[in-house]
Amino acid sequence: MTRPRPFIARFLLFFCCSCAAHSEEFDMNLMEKMGNLQGIDASVLEKGSQVIAGDYPVDLLINAQDAGQITQPFRLTDGTVQPVFTLALLRMWGIRADRNPTGLHPLSAFVDNAKASYDAGSETLTLTVPQARFSAPSDDIAPEQNWTRGLNAARINYNMNMQRNTGSQSRHDSSLSSTLNNGLNLGDWRLRNDGYFSDNSRERSHYQSSASYLTRDIRWLKSTFRGGDFFTDGKIYSSVSLRGMTLYSSEEMRPDNQRFYMPAISGTARTNATVVIRQNGFVIDQRRVTPGPFLITDIHSASSSG
Repeated sequence: MTRPRPFIARFLLFFCCSCAAHSEEFDMNLMEKMGNLQGIDASVLEKGSQVIAGDYPVDLLINAQDAGQITQPFRLTDGTVQPVFTLALLRMWGIRADRNPTGLHPLSAFVDNAKASYDAGSETLTLTVPQARFSAPSDDIAPEQNWTRGLNAARINYNMNMQRNTGSQSRHDSSLSSTLNNGLNLGDWRLRNDGYFSDNSRERSHYQSSASYLTRDIRWLKSTFRGGDFFTDGKIYSSVSLRGMTLYSSEEMRPDNQRFYMPAISGTARTNATVVIRQNGFVIDQRRVTPGPFLITDIHSASSSG
């Protein structure tokens, strides 16, 4: 779809509003000197739409939180031009839908009691969603869509020690020892090897491997797979050498509110409201919530008991 020029859209809006009081139709012939306006239907402006159908750069606010600048599609829906969204886009913003229609639809088609309002003057699109349906991006972890596999590469980390002794009768003894951490990254897979190398004038060179394993992250499970010879993490029992396979949760893939115990505070707000959270009589947090159900799960406890 051809993107309308913002200046033309604003001019059409101003001129249409000035004529609406007289119930007159908008005459596109008056605008022909401003450029090629073929295919633009300005009649929607007479029905209360702020813009004509097209894609516009907007500043996005979700529940009063700045979500950056985006290019937002506006389409003719139920007689007026409205901002439309896809399910994947809402999920990327942290909005959980009540329904899952396919394609482009107004916000209310996905989430109950949700509203989208556009201010053409400031080019700001404001989404108001029940707090229980919106999870603001965590400050302590990058958005999942920004995660990368990293580079395909090989690496060697080492710590080397060399010693040389000179004794009587011009006898020399020398020794070399080194701990090695080797790695190969290829796509999603990581090959790791830890070992010890030694060499001296009395014995043959020797390399002993202490761990060799293949590992990869499984993003949709927020987990890591590992197989081969490795040591257990030792969080509960002493670390032991193991040959086999394991699948374990990866805390690095989870925000703080999923790593530690945090209370879940829920309710329903009839209007825009402030929820005050107290522990042992002391205020530990307060949150602004929008009308509708709310769920707060990222409150850090002020103490370990109580």
